[in-house]
Amino acid sequence: MKTQFTNDQIKKVMQERGCTRKSALRRLNRNLVNRKAATHDRVVDVKKAAANDAEEIPVVKLPARNASLVAKGAAYHVLAGRPSKQAIVACFGKSGYALSWVSRAERLGISPQELCESFRTNPAHVADQWATLGSK
Repeated sequence: MKTQFTNDQIKKVMQERGCTRKSALRRLNRNLVNRKAATHDRVVDVKKAAANDAEEIPVVKLPARNASLVAKGAAYHVLAGRPSKQAIVACFGKSGYALSWVSRAERLGISPQELCESFRTNPAHVADQWATLGSK
């Protein structure tokens, strides 16, 4: 079997590890493969990377006046940045989580679109507004 390693390299591994020639060659080949994998750079698709550079805010079509309440709630949820349950409970509390976006906005005296926009950009500010509402 022809190898790409010198006898000195093989003997050195055999002495260090106390193994046979065959095991030493396996060890050297394994290290060689790992070195080759580490030296190859990953190919980056520049067009795909450039297309994903700017984080776009999803354009949400606001629900029609005659849309169902579920459709309206889903649209406002997307407009608010699709927050998790934990984020909503942290902001509005457990009682506020049970309310719809329209109900929350009515209690704060703003439109649902404004509430969703401010929740997406600065949820801490909305939480402060909601806390002052509860303390009144």
